Amino acid sequence: MKKTFFITMLAILGLNLSAFSTLTSPTLSSPANNAINVSTNASLSWNASFSSPTYTDYYDFQVDTTLSFNSTLLKSGSIQAAYGGTSAEFYYLHYNTKYYWRIRSRNTTDTSAWSAVWHFTTGSIIMTPVSPANGATGISTNATITWNTSISNPYTNDYCDYQVDTTITFNSALLRSGSAQINYYTSAEFYYLHYNTKYYWRIRSRNGTDTSAWSAVWHFTTELLTGIKETNNNASNITVYPNPAINNIKIETPQQAVIEITNMQGQLIKTIRADENKISIDVSALPSGVYFIKCITEKGIEIKKFVKE
Repeated sequence: MKKTFFITMLAILGLNLSAFSTLTSPTLSSPANNAINVSTNASLSWNASFSSPTYTDYYDFQVDTTLSFNSTLLKSGSIQAAYGGTSAEFYYLHYNTKYYWRIRSRNTTDTSAWSAVWHFTTGSIIMTPVSPANGATGISTNATITWNTSISNPYTNDYCDYQVDTTITFNSALLRSGSAQINYYTSAEFYYLHYNTKYYWRIRSRNGTDTSAWSAVWHFTTELLTGIKETNNNASNITVYPNPAINNIKIETPQQAVIEITNMQGQLIKTIRADENKISIDVSALPSGVYFIKCITEKGIEIKKFVKE
């Protein structure tokens, strides 16, 4: 009764109650003071200050980027001491950031002083390109990029962002990008890349609150177009003329066919269904160069080359 009256009077006078507390402040355990490269999904632990804790005994904790514990990034909470409450988990901390933390004891009538303030600095998940090797050539147009991560046990919401593009500024119309969970994937696949084209690629890590810098930019060059060859024999079933062509080309086939026109990079330019044996195709808008005509019929596929002047 006397203790309760004494504490109440101190509160009325506006004095710091923790200075008169009979509770012992916890001592911090880990991460060690001034630790570096701590995971952004950090676990903080301390030594128990209650000898026989009950369900009304608590530990309060605070983690912040400022020593005054008043920033917008402050994380705080409480945990019951009676249920093994000597540790707390903090997810999605920022990369490469110094954090301060402290603990205190509390029950229904008393609150201890805060513990000593310790600090640690988080690391970052370093994403390292692996393959294709930087400067590699002859890479398939169905390419797979792979990477390594510096963290052995990433959390579920740690991601790898990736970008692949034909420009080093990664802002062309051909940009391809995506994300993959780091704890499941260390690669990404890209289909139907252009033939004989240089591609740049980069990766970075990301969690729920922060994003790392992009990795070094690597590049590779895709294979030459070798899968398309002109059929050139006396048993040819299609005729293409005039060749070279300026405005139109005419194609004669012995039966119905699907006609595909592709350029030297393997890009599909046009698809035409030929229901008659003779069709005319307008090629006036095509840039000058070499093109392939693929004629697909029930008897198979035949390919012819023509030149657009």
